Amino acid sequence: MILRHLRLGRYALAALLVGAEVWAEGPVIMPISSRVCFSRTDAEHPWKEYITTPGGKPLYVLELVPDYAIGHYLVGAMLVLTKVDQRGEEYNLLSPENDFGMQPYVLNALDLRAGIDKSMFGRIRKMTVREAGLVVTVTLKGVRVSVAPHRTPPGISRFPEIAKIWPTYPQLDELRFDVRVEPLVGGPGSLPAHRATP
Repeated sequence: MILRHLRLGRYALAALLVGAEVWAEGPVIMPISSRVCFSRTDAEHPWKEYITTPGGKPLYVLELVPDYAIGHYLVGAMLVLTKVDQRGEEYNLLSPENDFGMQPYVLNALDLRAGIDKSMFGRIRKMTVREAGLVVTVTLKGVRVSVAPHRTPPGISRFPEIAKIWPTYPQLDELRFDVRVEPLVGGPGSLPAHRATP
């Protein structure tokens, strides 16, 4: 009986030590909170922020990337999250694999034309990136779009639905939103791998 209690005591002590070690390590990333103001007149210098460890080591870059149609017509912007050593839209960790439709990280002028609350993903857009152990929450605050003369992309006739609306397709003039990046409870590997969920 005494030996059994001793064994149980060792197991409890080991569990406490493991818990203390995890607690001492803290979150994988430092939380960030930013207010972003994006405008068509300054689209060549979009917002960007690094996501770091608690010790200050850069791990990821979260940035707003302008989305131009032919003729430098600004039809929207995209949030792109990448590792610091693997940049480019094709490496966007917010993009679910094999899904090329509208996503919460896509801020499209046509989708926002009727207002933020009537857009496909609404005002608050929460994206969980399990492999990076973080959650990105975007809260849209304001948007302004307009229609200006713009060129017709070649081959658009092959897409009748787009060709029909293209003459009145809006451009993105201004966008304001808050963004928060926080550690995912449980961290990387705690759940089956999945790139992003709205």
